[in-house]
Amino acid sequence: MDAVTEKNSPSEFPYESIQHLKTSINSLIGDDTSITAKSYDNRGEISAFTTLLSSKLSSFQRRLATNSFISDTFSWQIRTTVTSDSSGLLAKSSWLAEDKDYTLGVDSLSTARSVGTDKLDSDDASEFTTGTYSFTLADGDDEFSIDIEVSSPIGDLMTNKEVLREIETAINRLPSNVRATLHESKARDYNPFRDGVYKDVAYLTIQSKTTGEDADFSLTDTTGNLIDTLGLDRIRTFGLGSRYTVNGQSNTADSNIVSIDNGKMAAYLLRTTDEDESFTIGIEKDFQTLNTELVNIISDYNNLMQWLDDNNQIINPGLKATLLKDIDSIAVNNKNLTPVRDSSSMAGRLGSSAMVKNEDIIDIELEKIGLSINSDGTLDVTDDFFNALRSDLREVHEVLAGDNGFFTKINSAIENIVDKTEGNYVFSRNSVLSYDPITGIQAAYRKTAQPLISFYA
Repeated sequence: MDAVTEKNSPSEFPYESIQHLKTSINSLIGDDTSITAKSYDNRGEISAFTTLLSSKLSSFQRRLATNSFISDTFSWQIRTTVTSDSSGLLAKSSWLAEDKDYTLGVDSLSTARSVGTDKLDSDDASEFTTGTYSFTLADGDDEFSIDIEVSSPIGDLMTNKEVLREIETAINRLPSNVRATLHESKARDYNPFRDGVYKDVAYLTIQSKTTGEDADFSLTDTTGNLIDTLGLDRIRTFGLGSRYTVNGQSNTADSNIVSIDNGKMAAYLLRTTDEDESFTIGIEKDFQTLNTELVNIISDYNNLMQWLDDNNQIINPGLKATLLKDIDSIAVNNKNLTPVRDSSSMAGRLGSSAMVKNEDIIDIELEKIGLSINSDGTLDVTDDFFNALRSDLREVHEVLAGDNGFFTKINSAIENIVDKTEGNYVFSRNSVLSYDPITGIQAAYRKTAQPLISFYA
């Protein structure tokens, strides 16, 4: 359908006049002469819809561009890194990693230096009197001075939790490699007069952001006894490196993320192993992940095709014809899509307006890899698709993403549409959208009434 030229103001077109033209609309509506067709100026709505159409097409283009299989960044290394115990060891590798297995034993995990307070009653008054308490934080070669103000709001001393919160805030404001965290929990109250009662407790931990022996820090009082009283000058956990073996060879690292195969593989140590225990890391072909990703892209494509059909009262069917014009398995006749099975007979049956090519049609190629194309342009995925990925990965890539691949042609068609402006495919004038009182055949009326409205407008 082409755009309809209409008056800008709402108008009514007598059903009797439409009936005299003897169009197919008569058999649909019947002899009820009380019906009037109505139109209105919807160009503002069309402008917004054109923007939406542009977004839909561009979004699918980005979807194709960011997929490594469809785009030109596909490496043919369809692999995943697996470990024997994901609760104790995780791993990932680049496509350059050597295809071999590794055995890891973990003697000790890397730790970060930490200090902390005891658990204190959250709402009890602290033992610190009103005043300023100063201390220093030594973090490697850096040293920071910190002041904490302990006040007495409304005559009461600050609570334990409030004092710990002040320390947490002051330390976390510093550009240091140290992080303070205030914890709150419940603890049993062992007061003999309050048996079975739980109370709120709070405590503070201060820890290096990195692990290993080099991640060193300390806290020291300068004015007052804040750090000493809270026990923040006593180390609870020392920073240590990890110790592990790879294929029997001993190694150490400052963290629990260790490098294997000259940095091409990374292992994440989550726990130690017993003396007679070890983890294994292997690389396997990951067809399942690839299959899932491709099925998702096909689903996105089908959703786009369905969206175009769902909005055919405002989108020219020529848009879908343009999208599929280079797909050899689809013939276009009067903007209707027809699957081609026999190109010679199809050409004779559809006439010169059909687009039929004498080369191998892509529909046959799609069927070889477990896909089939429907007359509305959508794709169906069969069980053979996953088998095709395993048996002939390059053929799947050629059919979908090669120079003449299905998605390659769709992407090229979208580029042409965007270059010409998507608005060319949206009805840009006001249109007949409804009539009364019969609503059950509304869609049929929209299609058959267009030339009549042009005539009467």
